[in-house]
Amino acid sequence: MSFIVIALAVSGVFGSAAFNYATVSGRTTTLTVVTDANAYVSLAGQDSTYSCYVSTSNGKIVVTFGNACNSGGGTGLNSGSVSYFENLLVITNKGDRDWTAFWANSSDSLLTLNMTYSTDASMTTSSTFAQNDQYASTIPIGASVYLGIKADGTTKDTSSGAWAPTISFAARSTS
Repeated sequence: MSFIVIALAVSGVFGSAAFNYATVSGRTTTLTVVTDANAYVSLAGQDSTYSCYVSTSNGKIVVTFGNACNSGGGTGLNSGSVSYFENLLVITNKGDRDWTAFWANSSDSLLTLNMTYSTDASMTTSSTFAQNDQYASTIPIGASVYLGIKADGTTKDTSSGAWAPTISFAARSTS
């Protein structure tokens, strides 16, 4: 890709009162879009126990509780049940600044999250699952947050079919 630069010489005084309105355009920005595992907010599967539920589709992490990885023949979660999946995802700060805050939020109140933080990659999460908007503070460069999921299907039945809530992540870095 090539860029053409046009220079225009303008004479005159450019003080604070020289004009009432101005626009500047033609600046370039380069953004690199990468897979979730390679992004500044890196998302990846954490625990080998649940690794078969975590896959990548078009570079994005996807968690599927279906029959794709089940050698026993099951095809999903029990109707009217509550299922816990600890150490499902690891979110790593691969940026160049510490995060002052990090959030994970579920789009469905029946899918709650637990989030624990450690600089020790072998750390495991506890079984404490709290509200949807999970928060962690001060995540240094290279450190990780571990995410678990609690799926409360007590109001779901087999006629519900696929249940597809989403999880959103947000990180704030130091300036």
